[in-house]
This record gives sequence, C-alpha cells and structure tokens, in this order.
Amino acid sequence: MPRRMKYSPHLVTISETATMSKEKEIERSHSAPPEAEATDRHMPTTASKRGRSQSANSKYGRSALHNAVRKGDKQAIKKILETEPELLYQADSRGNHPLHYAASPNVSDGFTVCYMLLKAGASVNALNDRQQTPLLISVISNDDDDDKVARILLFHHAKPMIKVTDDLMLAQYASSRGLHKIAAAIREYM
Repeated sequence: MPRRMKYSPHLVTISETATMSKEKEIERSHSAPPEAEATDRHMPTTASKRGRSQSANSKYGRSALHNAVRKGDKQAIKKILETEPELLYQADSRGNHPLHYAASPNVSDGFTVCYMLLKAGASVNALNDRQQTPLLISVISNDDDDDKVARILLFHHAKPMIKVTDDLMLAQYASSRGLHKIAAAIREYM
C-alpha cells in the first residue's frame, strides 16, 4: 500500500490576487458580494461600513498609503501620514491595512516602513479578511529568514501565539520552513 503524504494546506499571501481552482480558472469567491454594490446612491457601501477606503483608485480598494507602502516610498508615506493620518486605519477591499503590506517581504526596506507605520499608531494585530495578522503574513511569505520585520512587530506587541495549521503554531511553522532566526524571535516573545 502506498504511503500517504501528510496534508499540507496551501497558505495564501496577500500578494496573490485570486485563488485558483483545480482547472486553473479564477474563482470569484473573494469578489465583493452583490449586496456590496450599492444601487441607491444614498446607501453606504459595505466597504464604508467596514471602515474601508472608498477613495482608492484600484480594483482592490487600496488607498494612496497602501500604494506608497507597497512601493516602499518612505517620503510619500511620511507625507501621507502627515496630511491624511486616517488612511493608516483604512483597510482595502480584502481587509488588508497598510501594515499588512509593509510586513510582506516584497516591500523594499520593509523594516523601516513597518517602524514608520507602527510609530504613527498602526494596529499591530489587525486582522484581514482571512484572519491574518501582519506577523503571520511576514512569516508565511518570507523565504530568506530575515527576522527584522518579525522582531519589530513582536517588539510592538504582536501576538506570537498564532495557529497556522491544525498541527503547527507560528514558531513551529517557521522552523519547519527553515526560518530558524524568525522562529527564535517568535519564541523569545512567547
């Protein structure tokens, strides 16, 4: 009898734009529900009820701060935080706050960007629509074992006790992927 492989769920990061089915067609499970499209102009949209950005210019509802963070543009981030500090707390259409993007290894100088957002008052334990915190996103999307972003989040009281799969907590998950410096940082704050 062939040996069965242990189930390993596919972890989705915020950099993915849609989920893929077995037939490799885009599923519409993460698109806005029909009730989110306000037919009456006087009715607020679902996005505004949840405190999400309506002034965003992309189909994902990202604000100017989201876009500046994604680019790693520290000067633009500083200017936006001075002129429109409320954007710090606005989520995009998937519930991601600017700190979720900053925690991703795709952002150049993510450590400094995270620090800027945290000093401005960003919520370190904010959850997106998939119930992911910035710390979780940092760990599951990291491949090079750079612990600077994880450490700055943990220093600002990010919760380290996060269950990633049925069997693994965040520190164990990091170790299983060979991210030993990150796992050690998480264990220091447990």
